[in-house]
Amino acid sequence: MFPCYAIIVVNCICFGMIAMVVIRSSKSGSGQPNLERAAKAMVAVGAAVGGPWILAAFTIDPIAIPMQYLFIIVAGLQGPLLFLNLVVLQEDVKANSLGLIGIKLPPKKDTSKTERSTVVTNPATEGERKKISCEVEEKEKAMDNSDPNVEDEKECLKNV
Repeated sequence: MFPCYAIIVVNCICFGMIAMVVIRSSKSGSGQPNLERAAKAMVAVGAAVGGPWILAAFTIDPIAIPMQYLFIIVAGLQGPLLFLNLVVLQEDVKANSLGLIGIKLPPKKDTSKTERSTVVTNPATEGERKKISCEVEEKEKAMDNSDPNVEDEKECLKNV
């Protein structure tokens, strides 16, 4: 029975070290930590890898045989569970895998973020804007084949 508990202790230490690396890597990178995704991955790995050994710890005399059968069944499901959690249920992994064989997924609409409109500001000062509008007026008058009035031009530029 001691080897089973030793394996559980070593697994917990390894899981803690892996959790620290995953959390650190989720914080570095894009600037915004993706702790939710890291937590989901850690729970999946912890349940799939640690679950059988927790069952093995309960292989005490009255229920030893059923627990050993459960240990074998759950240990055999580690691979499919990890594949399901870490490949099939991850949108980016699924999109990349299907992209390799030429299938493209439709883009997923993200309803959690609100769309923000961007306001483009003109760095021109008020005087520059008036001068530009006067120039536009002059060009419009010239295109109308009417003689531009010199008085209007002086008045427009005086307001600048």
